[in-house]
Amino acid sequence: MPRAPIYKSCYSKRLERAKDDRLLKELSEARECTEKRIPNFVENQLSRVIESSSTSKTQRGNIIFVIEADGSVTVQKIDSSFDKDFAEKAKKAIEGLPKFIPGQDAKGNSTRVLYILPITLKGQ
Repeated sequence: MPRAPIYKSCYSKRLERAKDDRLLKELSEARECTEKRIPNFVENQLSRVIESSSTSKTQRGNIIFVIEADGSVTVQKIDSSFDKDFAEKAKKAIEGLPKFIPGQDAKGNSTRVLYILPITLKGQ
């Protein structure tokens, strides 16, 4: 069964021991937890940058990154709509994500998984 990467703090012993229907429920909970943790982590890392931003307009864009087969994170692209300073700090924030439990393909092999994280930088 294919599995999305899991944020390490979202992985539980229940998931490790789960079988059949319970496994699907545990995987779903781990995925939901991961989907909340990623933007929370990045937002916390960028909070000072956002507060000190001198931009007067709202900027929206995406950060595209890959969770590698070893659980590490590699930034692929940051939208050019962000100013250079913010883009550099956003890249550092994404690269600072903790190592993940890697995603798996249907055969159980670790695999790379692409993520797109939308970011809104509100002007003052």
